[in-house]
Amino acid sequence: MFFLCVFTIGNVQGGTSAPQTYLLNAENLTSTYEITLPGTYVINCNLSDINVPNSNLITVSADNVIIDGNNNWLNNTKGVSSTLLSVGGVGTTIKNIKVANWVTNIFCNKNDITVVNSTFLDTTAFVIVTSPNLPGLEGMNFSNNIINNVSNTPIYLQTFKYATIYNNTITNYNGNGIKTSNSYGIKITHNTIINNSYKSFGIGADGFGISLSAYDSTIAYNTIQNNSFGGAICIFNGHFSIKNYIYLNNFVDNVRDTKIDGIGINQFYSPNAINYTYNSQQYTNKIVGNYWDACISPADADGDGIRDGNYSLYSMIQQANDTHPLVEKWENYFPSNGVVTPEENKTNKSSIIHITKSTYDNNRTIIGPGTYILDEDITDITKGIVIQSSDVVIDGNNHKLGTDSTALDVIKVYKSGKIFDNITIKNLKIETPINYECNGIMINSSVNNLTIENCDIFINNGTYGIGFNPNDEKKSLNSPIINNNNIVIKNGMDIVGVGVEIGKYGIINTSNSLDSRISNNYINISGIYGNAIQFNYSNVPMENLDIYMDVLNYSGEMVYINNLENTYIKDCNFQMRGLNNSSGILFFTATLKNTLISNSTFNITTDRYGVCVYNLNGSDNITLVGNTFFGVDSKDLNKILAFGFTMIGPISNSSIYLNDFLAGHMATWNILVNCTFESPNSIRYQYKVDGNVYNSKFGNYWFNFNESMGRENPVDNGKGFTTKPYDISAFVDNYSRYTTLDNYVLNYTGNNKTNPNTNTNNNINNKNKNSAKKMIKKAEQEGTKNNFASKNIRDTVTNSRIIADDKFDKSIAEDNLKENIQDSEDLKQELDESLETITEDLIVVGGPIVNRFAEAHNDKFLKPINNENPGKNTGVIQVLKVQDVSSKIVASHYVIYIAGSDRYGTQAALEYFKTLNEMPKEPITVRWTNDKPVLVE
Repeated sequence: MFFLCVFTIGNVQGGTSAPQTYLLNAENLTSTYEITLPGTYVINCNLSDINVPNSNLITVSADNVIIDGNNNWLNNTKGVSSTLLSVGGVGTTIKNIKVANWVTNIFCNKNDITVVNSTFLDTTAFVIVTSPNLPGLEGMNFSNNIINNVSNTPIYLQTFKYATIYNNTITNYNGNGIKTSNSYGIKITHNTIINNSYKSFGIGADGFGISLSAYDSTIAYNTIQNNSFGGAICIFNGHFSIKNYIYLNNFVDNVRDTKIDGIGINQFYSPNAINYTYNSQQYTNKIVGNYWDACISPADADGDGIRDGNYSLYSMIQQANDTHPLVEKWENYFPSNGVVTPEENKTNKSSIIHITKSTYDNNRTIIGPGTYILDEDITDITKGIVIQSSDVVIDGNNHKLGTDSTALDVIKVYKSGKIFDNITIKNLKIETPINYECNGIMINSSVNNLTIENCDIFINNGTYGIGFNPNDEKKSLNSPIINNNNIVIKNGMDIVGVGVEIGKYGIINTSNSLDSRISNNYINISGIYGNAIQFNYSNVPMENLDIYMDVLNYSGEMVYINNLENTYIKDCNFQMRGLNNSSGILFFTATLKNTLISNSTFNITTDRYGVCVYNLNGSDNITLVGNTFFGVDSKDLNKILAFGFTMIGPISNSSIYLNDFLAGHMATWNILVNCTFESPNSIRYQYKVDGNVYNSKFGNYWFNFNESMGRENPVDNGKGFTTKPYDISAFVDNYSRYTTLDNYVLNYTGNNKTNPNTNTNNNINNKNKNSAKKMIKKAEQEGTKNNFASKNIRDTVTNSRIIADDKFDKSIAEDNLKENIQDSEDLKQELDESLETITEDLIVVGGPIVNRFAEAHNDKFLKPINNENPGKNTGVIQVLKVQDVSSKIVASHYVIYIAGSDRYGTQAALEYFKTLNEMPKEPITVRWTNDKPVLVE
């Protein structure tokens, strides 16, 4: 053996816990070398005359291995049937190697292999081949490599998924340049494939630049040239090979352009419109095909670089066409100073990649780090974004992303067996149609430090808003932040707002991160069955959640967490409505430990039975304080079986106080050990009934006090407590309150008889009733409806005075907005004077003929309403901002005008108003069509 340098294998980085760096040289590679530990293996010298007959030079048996050739040569001149590398470890990277004279360079039988920046010469069989005996292998990045002189097929993928073959030069081969068999999600782009010397007695699936048996794959930006037997491209296994997109390729000097063997639907032009420059002229939103050197007609009359007719392709069974053939090679449409195709494998954390309609398909599979910014609304995608890299930010820039034609996951984080770090999805609006079952954001791989915030997700027919269904061993979200999102899902079955699929396993944990939380989210779901939040394990805090759920004909658990511990739930609103013999649980846990549940509202109105908080196996060290349970059985005490708090397992070391059980009592089915129903200390308070100040410990208010041991109605002791304790067989509340908590000013600092409303020191959990809870209570008082697309619009309805004079207008306003509707007579001053006298926001329903307020101020709006404008069955939503001059404080208010030329126009505008995510800045025109509102562009 001849060698140029000699080093022994070395441990470059000390210690055993961190991945090591090893040096490979002539001493190590005299025979088969097996890698059994993760780390980086650097080939430190050129080697020739390698002799490993009928074997592998290097066998990778460990995961997460990097082999760095360091641009040294491995030349096999003596081996017979030798393989350079046999890859049996997940996540193997091979880079910077130069090799010659091997039978097979790389044999792959594990997921997630990367081969980059390498040179392969004089290969007998395959440069890289995947195992045919392991269907379902996935994850490959084969990029920036040079291949020359291969006696068979350089790249052969068998039953493989999700591969990127990018920017390779493949010359002088005998078979196919690239071949796939029964594969899925293969992306072949920016390659040069030239000179095929294959010969045979008949034309099969060999002898082509690319031979494709694949589903949902892309072939784009390639040059395929001089295939003298088969041709440029073959699509075989026709029933399987469908939904493939072939566009912006150069097909030059091939014996034939295509051979299409089957009836699959494949597209020889871009799936979306593309921007390009041709002859110094810029063109936008154009569908483009391929360059075929044999295509010389029809002409290009308008000079846009696209021929004015079809180019017919050779097909064994049915006709196929390139409907937008290019006049010149595709590079001539993307000059260096204009639009360029993406450099997919050259991104880093600081890279900024802009996504438009024309570049979406090239950027939708994210395999490199960086910030990906949506520059415009894209609402007609046929494939969702797939994230396959760590350190990725998707910034929607407040644009919409969605589909109108297919079922899909709009965004998916997924690569088999891969665990990612630092993924952020923000400022994105997702909307999917009722015709197709779609999901919003799917996290199908474990992620450390996942952030999803400021997103509006509106799913008209589907299962997941933010779904988590990992296939790796970890199955966890570590230190997630899910904050300030609006999630609305309608018309689905087995719905999950945030979390794992019903019956599947997934955990979510903080990993001691102080920022990790699920917070400030509005979730509204309706369907046959579902969960708003579901995980198997969680210690992630939940706060300021506003969740609504309609259950139809079945049952549901709004929040379902098997094991919840070491966390808190506070300042939340959970509300479930059940119809048609339905039942439900608002908050389910199997095991509940070391958890605070505070200052939240639980409201369930199912018509069979309902439970606000339910624990199955046992609770330890929980604190339940400042919550309100109501709505379960407030209408018919004899009909509905209802519980505010149900403990099936034993409960120990827990405190339950300052709660209002307005409907649904507490039920315990097991023993209570060391549990208290009173505050740990006395609290100074003012009793609003008499204005006096007292000191006392506090228990709970029980709506069913007369069901306790004495079977007596409660009697006030003069200080706001019952004269007798609330005593049932399981426990005793010695400080049970005579009335609800809003009649007490806690932590009061004033004197006796002080006006309770002037006190500002009621500071139990954000001054006892925080702003979110006030909004919840106000919504209940106003009778605000639930099915709004965003919390912002719902809160606007809650806080506004709604004016409707006409009986029809009042009816649809009550059905869609809220129950508290007034008429114009209640605003007599504003009718007679200017709008500047109003002191609150207004929503005006109905036009000037049926609404006196509208009649008085119709001409102040940008689009005044009459019988002719905006027209039959058509309505307008418009907003006017007015200055409040009635106060010394600078303030302004909004008048939201919802009206049409007729009743159907008003109904269209009003129902469409509920679907908005924010207040419109310009008038929106809507028409009532086929029993639903339709936006008029």
